[in-house]
Amino acid sequence: MKLISDEYREQNQLLHQSRTKFGQRGHRHLPAITELIERHNCASVLDYGCGTGELAKKAPFDVINYDPAISRYSNMPNPVDLVVCTDVLEHVEPDLLDNVLKHLQGLTCKVGYFVIATRPDTSKTLPDGSNPHKIIEKPHWWKSVLSNYFIIEQFRGKIGECECIVLKR
Repeated sequence: MKLISDEYREQNQLLHQSRTKFGQRGHRHLPAITELIERHNCASVLDYGCGTGELAKKAPFDVINYDPAISRYSNMPNPVDLVVCTDVLEHVEPDLLDNVLKHLQGLTCKVGYFVIATRPDTSKTLPDGSNPHKIIEKPHWWKSVLSNYFIIEQFRGKIGECECIVLKR
């Protein structure tokens, strides 16, 4: 199943090389993730689209890193209890979103925690000059799309992003 085009992978790799701070905010959701682990009795955690792997570096529990644009994290992961996918889905190429969501669905054994930007990224551009946020949609659109793959346990639209807790269907 194709999750990212070769061209877009290269663009992301170049961006990560030129902007060392790109992909370093994964730990900012650590309190919510910790609460989900406790509430759903999760024994395994995957950071899907982990960037530099900051969540794994700062978490007091084991985290498996996966990011198709980072060679050291590009090995296909196995299903886990909790899939964390923060600031990732807006970066997916629109024609591959269905594949990525099916992949996330197959990896999620219990619960998923998704945070999705709902506006363009004004802080950077890809080397080809395009915006790294490839899908810009309102929160209700994301809720509708995610509900095709998961049971929505909780959904909150915020300024500039939405936060969603999903359960395996």
